[in-house]
Amino acid sequence: MYDVDSVALKICVTSILLKYGRELKEKIHIIDGDFLSAKNNLPENCKVISNPPYAAIQQVGFDWKETQVLNDSRELYSCFMEKIIKNCNSVRAAITVLRRDNCDGFRLTPLIRFKSTERKELLQCKMLESFLSPKRQKISQTSPAYFDDRYFLNKRSA
Repeated sequence: MYDVDSVALKICVTSILLKYGRELKEKIHIIDGDFLSAKNNLPENCKVISNPPYAAIQQVGFDWKETQVLNDSRELYSCFMEKIIKNCNSVRAAITVLRRDNCDGFRLTPLIRFKSTERKELLQCKMLESFLSPKRQKISQTSPAYFDDRYFLNKRSA
């Protein structure tokens, strides 16, 4: 586990141990620091469960690796996902980016499955955006959920 908040790490570890058993303590790896630091390397073929921050980058960390994703997106979530994708064999992700000046509803994509050889291409913002449904949904009391199966079926067969 990585976090810049040492108290959050302790709370998370305690919650895991209380729920799944104290014998797991030696199997939980904790790193108190910046996940995006170039000094923090993920083990090869690791498994990652993440909840990256959904925010624009206000200031680039002094020891972050400069990448095209960092320069193009300026979004923390994109940078977290790039680091995870480059080091893990399997990725399942939900990408949600909201900007205060553009909150006119959500657009969804189907689950994107890809080969390791396709990672670099998939990380490009334009490629990810190409999977977004053109339809927007505002969540409200009268419309509490969204799923447009026609779009997903058409996208899959294309």
